[in-house]
Amino acid sequence: MVISFNTDMQKEKIATILLVVIVVGALSVYLAETYYPDIVNNFSQEEKIIEMGDYVDVNYIGRYASNDTIFDSSYNDSQNRTGGTPLRIFVNTDPNEAPSSKFGEYSNMVVNKTGDEFFVRGFINGLIGMKKGEGGVIGPLSPGQAYGVTPKIGDIINLSSFYKATYNLTYNVIYEIVDIQENMSMPADYIMDLGNKTTTLYTLREAWHYIGEINNDLYPSPEWKNSTVVTKINETKIWMYTTPPNNLSENFTWIISDINSGMRTQFPENSSSISSINNTTIVITHNPKINSTINVTSSIWGYVDSYTVENVTNDTIITYYTNSTGNKSYFNFERNTIIPRNSTRNITIEAIPGETLEEYVFSSLRSLDSNFTLSLHPLANQTVYFEVEIVDVHKAS
Repeated sequence: MVISFNTDMQKEKIATILLVVIVVGALSVYLAETYYPDIVNNFSQEEKIIEMGDYVDVNYIGRYASNDTIFDSSYNDSQNRTGGTPLRIFVNTDPNEAPSSKFGEYSNMVVNKTGDEFFVRGFINGLIGMKKGEGGVIGPLSPGQAYGVTPKIGDIINLSSFYKATYNLTYNVIYEIVDIQENMSMPADYIMDLGNKTTTLYTLREAWHYIGEINNDLYPSPEWKNSTVVTKINETKIWMYTTPPNNLSENFTWIISDINSGMRTQFPENSSSISSINNTTIVITHNPKINSTINVTSSIWGYVDSYTVENVTNDTIITYYTNSTGNKSYFNFERNTIIPRNSTRNITIEAIPGETLEEYVFSSLRSLDSNFTLSLHPLANQTVYFEVEIVDVHKAS
């Protein structure tokens, strides 16, 4: 028996089935959107939960925990939460970590409306785990997790990690705040950069010295390394005593570095000797040969001037250098260098404006050490909290 199908009937059945599928599908979507919108959202997009390394657009209102008053907000109208521009945050708890070039306008600093920025660690940590469209509260944040702690007399500023990383120093560099003076006139050296206004001045004391310390940053010449020892310390000074190495009493190379001017003078190689020594002084006599050179280097500008020895008297080394016009310019050096065996040095740094301390010292240390919380931000010492609304989340990958 042969079974045959009517072609027109077959097409009609297929069309009917398709119509039913479309109607049922549309009805399902309508019901889901009407009664179960979250189901549709979950199908249409992946839920964006903030993770470390993400980029977040967030509106916020910052409040003092003590009285709930607002100190900052991304909204133009904080009461109605309207207007303004969301803060663009790079979610990373390392203040030195930079965003990718794709998100170059984002930062892990909290930037207020005046453009001031500060790494608020608690704010960054509080965003992690929140999701797009969510609102909530971050905090209350203690000063150490917010805008820092105002420094006081006796606080220690340990710059060792900074100096070791930057200058490869092998010894510790630690300062103690020994004096704070408020409402003082701006020191003349800082007026050009900071303006002629009142400020708070800080006095720092070098706190790393000890009796018996080998003071290699102040020895008279590199060949006399380890020759100067700290013998006494008080609140403002250290006393040092210099004993030249036994094997360097004659025919050594003498180099003088002036810390204040940044000038380094090197006499001709193997031309210097100790001509006199007692309990109080050491006399170095320089005996350069005619036509040898004395080099003077500026550590500030980086240039080197070479002076040619023309004549040597009992007290003077007469030298010249040839200037750009081809003429000789003369300069005299003392033939004898007198070194006091007992010397002192001031170990306080006075009159540092708070603005300078914050910009160049505290901010650097906060980026290197998560436990360093000293700050001169206007909101330092304040416990705060942030009301936030997550506008958008951009995944790092």
